[in-house]
Amino acid sequence: MMRKSNYLSAIYIWLIASIAIVACGPAAQDNIPAARDTAIAIADTMRVTDEVYDTDTEYETLYIVVADTAKDYYILQRSMYALHKATGIVVDTMRRHYDEQKNKIVLAEDDEDEMYRGDYYPRRTAGTSLSLEYYSLYDNTGTTEDNIALVAGQYETRASADSLRALIAPHAPKIFVREAQMYTGCMH
Repeated sequence: MMRKSNYLSAIYIWLIASIAIVACGPAAQDNIPAARDTAIAIADTMRVTDEVYDTDTEYETLYIVVADTAKDYYILQRSMYALHKATGIVVDTMRRHYDEQKNKIVLAEDDEDEMYRGDYYPRRTAGTSLSLEYYSLYDNTGTTEDNIALVAGQYETRASADSLRALIAPHAPKIFVREAQMYTGCMH
């Protein structure tokens, strides 16, 4: 996004160039496109120099509480609702479901998110809720994309994740905590 001072400078340059062209008479009107192109080129240069992204801040270390993993969505879905009933932890499907034809977790084809409708959109924020996610989000050691995780929470501190793990452990014997670098930058 262009800074206000750069935007004003570009407008000022364009105005000066326009006034100069108009003041020079009818013969100078042939140069109007060139003056306009120059002003646009200056504005575009300023826009490029203002858009510097810090990729280090687009990732965050989160501690993921994984209650179980499996390749069968429906087995984990039953486990998720049983865990909800036993613990009271909210289920957040994020408006996703399992599409048998695509053989993956997806947003509905008519979802409000035009970019991701009909495709998988991951859970990326910290908090406590039950959801089904692809385990490959948390483990980049070559796990297959069809391995699904029953996630109970994502936290910024290991202590918070360990507390939830301890509370759920009587109801989920395979529970563990996984540290992951999560992309938290814009996905749209």
